[in-house]
Amino acid sequence: MRMLCQTANITTFRTWILLIVILCSACSQTGFQYIDRHYCEHRQFSASLLVMPLNSVFLDSSNLFDPSDLNILANHRFSWAELNYFNNYMGSALSEITTARILGIDPYFRLYGIKFKKEHLAGPDTPSMEMFCPESGIVRFNNITPDYVLFFESLYFDKDYQESMNNIGNGTNQNYSMEAGLKYLLWDNHIEKVIGFGQFSKYINLLHYPKKETYIELFEDYARAIIASSPFINKS
Repeated sequence: MRMLCQTANITTFRTWILLIVILCSACSQTGFQYIDRHYCEHRQFSASLLVMPLNSVFLDSSNLFDPSDLNILANHRFSWAELNYFNNYMGSALSEITTARILGIDPYFRLYGIKFKKEHLAGPDTPSMEMFCPESGIVRFNNITPDYVLFFESLYFDKDYQESMNNIGNGTNQNYSMEAGLKYLLWDNHIEKVIGFGQFSKYINLLHYPKKETYIELFEDYARAIIASSPFINKS
């Protein structure tokens, strides 16, 4: 009887280990972040944060950048439905995480009096990241001057599908996966300075084609990571 119990325990333990391995391999995230130390040490409870539309969309329809950079902006790796998910849910995901007052995303908002340039951003312990950055100017949104502005770039969703025979009968297994990512930078709108930035890449195994809930969960993950490395207070 003791031997049977030990065998059962070992089998259960191995099952749990296998389950953990499967769950870990089903979703993996990589990337890096930088935040100016002063801002991380002095968090603000009621700061206002304007969340901007995707750079490659609003810059493409303005005169805020050098036309020679159009080749970078033209390579969109998302559908318009996915862009709508981003515009509709990224701001609300941040609002759920932080006490900061979140403004946007308003996809029809356009900047005036702000010039952009490509820059290579790198912190003391981070890789280099290329992104369009404001050079100078105060961003105003509907007669409001937010304390900070969050810019996004290089949003992408690369989806894949594989079909394989299963071991029982003549059925097939359908497997979906998605790799998604983006870049962001955080702008102090009062002193006109980049104070933080980051880049995320996440790989997800799915049992079905990605649904709206898949994207919302992804944006919530990004929001948690951004707020954790920011001047803002986390609600939890």
